[in-house]
Amino acid sequence: MHAGTTGWRAIGSWLERNAGIVVAAVLGATLLLVVPLLVMESRGTASQNPTGEVFDLQKEIDDTFASPFHPVPMLLEARDGDVLTQAVLYELLRNEDALRAADQRGKLAVGNLPEQPYLLSYFDLYTGLPSDGVSSLADAVDVALRTDPTLNTTLADASDEQVKRAIHRLFFSPDTRTLRDAVSEQATSETRVVGGEKIDYWSAPGLAVNALAENENLGLSLDPATT
Repeated sequence: MHAGTTGWRAIGSWLERNAGIVVAAVLGATLLLVVPLLVMESRGTASQNPTGEVFDLQKEIDDTFASPFHPVPMLLEARDGDVLTQAVLYELLRNEDALRAADQRGKLAVGNLPEQPYLLSYFDLYTGLPSDGVSSLADAVDVALRTDPTLNTTLADASDEQVKRAIHRLFFSPDTRTLRDAVSEQATSETRVVGGEKIDYWSAPGLAVNALAENENLGLSLDPATT
């Protein structure tokens, strides 16, 4: 018989003979761990309005630097299940142009607001393009179709295959891949050969579109002292 086996049997015999002592020791150790929790002073529930240096600094930033724009997010849904087609994106592009034109004529004014432009001109970090108040994937696709010599067309005249190739390149490029954030979470892609090119063929049931208006023109003061 091995010495190790003999040792384990000896320990087992001792535990069996002293079971009461062992149980008492375990209960005592448990109580030593529980007692501090019972006597510890409660700090209460977490505050919904926490304070501290970080939170005070954030409040100071918000109070000092008022936002110059008012975001107007919109969601485009496809009638046939896919917004990433020539027909849908071109319709969106035309509607964007119509919105900008109406804004320039002061036709977006409501209530007592004066008839003047309200859309904000800015540089869209998602599309990588300057924007006159409203921006979407349709603008980026139109530019990609116009500037890519292998496509050499416009969104108005492109085929669905050319649009899918342009979208693949926009989503693949490190400079414009953030455009994928604008499409629905239910977007899907599959590998296809289109126009002799192996691409990720994207489809999506929805697409986000953003418009920005100027707060000052809307009558919202940018002076923190008056807000």
